[in-house]
Amino acid sequence: METLDVAVHQAHVIARDDKNLPSYRDIPYELKDRYENLFLLHPTCQEKTKNFSLEELELIKRNHEIHVRNTLNGIYDPYPVGN
Repeated sequence: METLDVAVHQAHVIARDDKNLPSYRDIPYELKDRYENLFLLHPTCQEKTKNFSLEELELIKRNHEIHVRNTLNGIYDPYPVGN
């Protein structure tokens, strides 16, 4: 695993531009581009989640942050593949 390349996309919890997405809200771009509204997704996962509700995307971000925090603190907390 010396050369593990991982591609991720920066995703928005509240959709940035596409008004047809369920997670779109009419708020200023400055708020949409803050850390609280951003998370990283594998490109395929981003495509699969683009029609998720705002609540579903918030849950994904919250669960991922918990997983990363636990991992950094040495807590074994397996994160299911594809979730």
